[in-house]
Amino acid sequence: MKKWFIGWSLGGLVAPLLYLFVFLISGYTLGEGIFIFWPGAMGLMALNNGPPITMVVLVWLAAIGSNSILYASIGLLLWPFVRRNNRGSG
Repeated sequence: MKKWFIGWSLGGLVAPLLYLFVFLISGYTLGEGIFIFWPGAMGLMALNNGPPITMVVLVWLAAIGSNSILYASIGLLLWPFVRRNNRGSG
């Protein structure tokens, strides 16, 4: 279960890191479609008025951290089903 939890937590980091990579390389923003895989990105809307850099860093950390927690929670909810299916196929 520990590997499952860690895997889902790390999976929650994929969307934010991919978004940052695309934005830094091409300057292209993914628009509202990013909210499907990264719901915590809604917090980034608070950065519209150019707050101080500490606030920017805190909002980014909260947005990325919340996504990791969300994915880990989904993984924990799915764990009993995966465990039951693995027992039946073994």
